[in-house]
Amino acid sequence: MAQDRGRRAADCRRKTPAPLKGLLYGPDGKAMTPSHTRRGDKIYRYYVTHTANKKGYEECPVRLVRAGDIEGIVFDQIKAIFRNPAMIVSTWKVANTLDDGITEDEVRESLQSIEAVWDHLYHKEQARLLQLFIERIRVEPEGVHIDIRTCGINSLVLDIKAAARETKEMTA
Repeated sequence: MAQDRGRRAADCRRKTPAPLKGLLYGPDGKAMTPSHTRRGDKIYRYYVTHTANKKGYEECPVRLVRAGDIEGIVFDQIKAIFRNPAMIVSTWKVANTLDDGITEDEVRESLQSIEAVWDHLYHKEQARLLQLFIERIRVEPEGVHIDIRTCGINSLVLDIKAAARETKEMTA
């Protein structure tokens, strides 16, 4: 309980957003740390590898990545996943085992509704959804690898469907 309180307090004190905190891992297999630098009125955000922090920059093939670049890559991939027909079908199959009444069209509409509002969400809301969707993001010298958590996508689809049903019942 005290640990949760400390984590929440630290999140509130953080002035710069870090939606990939806890999800981003360097080639050393350790979590990358969000950081920032100020030059005048401008803030430069980035994520630094554990090895670069502890052993020096020359020891690590990927030292740091600009936050805007990696976040843009991840956000674009998440949006592409929401449009992917194979992901829609697999999400529907799993969601259908949990709720027999859910249709493939409802799953597609739910995923498209998330994509439509993604850019309008606050950073904290985006971070919460990313924690739900993504298991791990590995940054390697040859590219970025995103491990998806399909059970998180399924639970969100079911939540959206339940909310839509409640809204229909309230308006009827």
